Amino acid sequence: MHLKQGDPKPEFRSDRLTLIGYRFCPYVDRVKLITGPTYMLLSSPQISDGDVAHYWEACSKLNDAIKGPYFAGHDLSLADLLIFPHLQRFETIVGRINGKDLNNIGELNGNDELRAKWPKLTGYLDAMRKKSFVAESVASCQLIARFVNNKHQGKDDPDIE
Repeated sequence: MHLKQGDPKPEFRSDRLTLIGYRFCPYVDRVKLITGPTYMLLSSPQISDGDVAHYWEACSKLNDAIKGPYFAGHDLSLADLLIFPHLQRFETIVGRINGKDLNNIGELNGNDELRAKWPKLTGYLDAMRKKSFVAESVASCQLIARFVNNKHQGKDDPDIE
């Protein structure tokens, strides 16, 4: 659940664990365990060669591990729901590593060179983004890139739209 400043407090249910925070809340990201590998690549003013090498290696390992359009094969599984949040910032990270202007970041196009390098990984991203529950709940590549760009300029705005 993503909240904006001024939103009413959500209903509390004692029978359910609930994580409530705003879309780019660093504390929520830490709880969701997605900032560890991506935090340095997105937030640091300088990116180290070691961080880049580790990221490329992880992308290659993921590409090799994907068994079909989804992580475990032809059917959506719990593995997909656990892995996709770690990858939703893929284009922003790759763009930043490659020195691309963050204002020009977008989802991979059909001719992107990364599709040849990691065909299963990029196909997986496409398949997951076509799911309605994913499209309704994740921030777009452009929004993530704008947030990162603003943060680098000292304008930390978690309510960015």
